[in-house]
Amino acid sequence: MSFAFDHLVHFVEEPEEAIAILKENGIYAVEGGVHENCGTYNALSYFDLSYIEFLSTYDRKLVEQTEHPKHSLMETVVNDRFTEGFSRVAI
Repeated sequence: MSFAFDHLVHFVEEPEEAIAILKENGIYAVEGGVHENCGTYNALSYFDLSYIEFLSTYDRKLVEQTEHPKHSLMETVVNDRFTEGFSRVAI
């Protein structure tokens, strides 16, 4: 059996700020996508096939009203009251 790093999720208030800070430090980052049914959006910074996802909300009420699976990323984000910081790693 082998494992490989896929990505990590870091919750932030403003993905655009993450992009700017990374670019100032010579690290490539771009706007990602909008997750319309969840109330979230992101920015991405790729390292070969792996990446860091800078996740944020554009509609916190939608995020809170959406039913999230137990122990899911979004349940953690809501329960932590949208605190900025590292949330998950995907292998």
